[in-house]
Amino acid sequence: MKDKCQIARDLMPLVIDGACSEESSKFVKEHVAECPPCAEIWGEMKTELPRVAAEKEKAELEKAAKAMKKKRRKRIAWTAVIAAALSIVLLMGGGWLYDELTVYTSIPMSKDEVDVKLYKTSDGTGLIVYDLARNDANCGQGWSYGSSGIADLWMYEPYIQIGDERYENLHGGYRVYEQGYWTEDGWFYNVDAYEIFVTMNQGETLTDGPTAIFDTGTQTDVTYTVNEPECVQEVWMNYSDGKELLYTHGDEVPTCSPEMEAYVDYLHNPPGIGKGKYGIEYDYDKLAELRAAVPEWQ
Repeated sequence: MKDKCQIARDLMPLVIDGACSEESSKFVKEHVAECPPCAEIWGEMKTELPRVAAEKEKAELEKAAKAMKKKRRKRIAWTAVIAAALSIVLLMGGGWLYDELTVYTSIPMSKDEVDVKLYKTSDGTGLIVYDLARNDANCGQGWSYGSSGIADLWMYEPYIQIGDERYENLHGGYRVYEQGYWTEDGWFYNVDAYEIFVTMNQGETLTDGPTAIFDTGTQTDVTYTVNEPECVQEVWMNYSDGKELLYTHGDEVPTCSPEMEAYVDYLHNPPGIGKGKYGIEYDYDKLAELRAAVPEWQ
């Protein structure tokens, strides 16, 4: 009897799962019909095993769902990273391409498109004036100054012509830049000032810098600023069709008219600094009026 009970109980899970033969299933069902203890165990198994199986299946499904969510999050994260990287590349590439096609090109303007003249103001400031045949070269001028005193000028032309009303109102075809200053010895280029430390004796004065006189003590360490301007030896203008020598040390340069000086002063020192969209607010009508009054540009 015990052997039959043990065999029936071992086969019960298989019968419930439908994983045994018909003979085994028939044996178990006939046995539990005549054995109350096994019938009780059979009833419990028929209730418990499906529940355990369902919970196991649910756990496996949840595990699979979590794995899928993790993979999905990882895929979304990688997609975001790749999209961000592509956006950065596109923005940088687009910005570079825009600059190359509009402003920062490597093709200077031809001599037919820009005329360059040098002046000085009444107080000795050096002026470089670019008279443009067109107003869409909005990147300004370049000034490259070497230690030998050779200055190179250029003005770049954009590939794509930009009609900018602000540039038209501001410049009207002319670009004026202040560079260096004039003395009896010629045109000098301002270099950066720097500070040096010296030791001075009582009553001694500085010959290259501000005066310093000390009434007490025997020696004092002081700091003063030294400027070392360099004499401009040559100025060259670089065109797309060649170079032109504009100035050699010793050449006479005309003093600009009071009208040009008034225009330059307003252009570089407008009353609306710190205001407006670009940080400078001009009265464009006044600027155009001052520009039109310059006799050199008639």
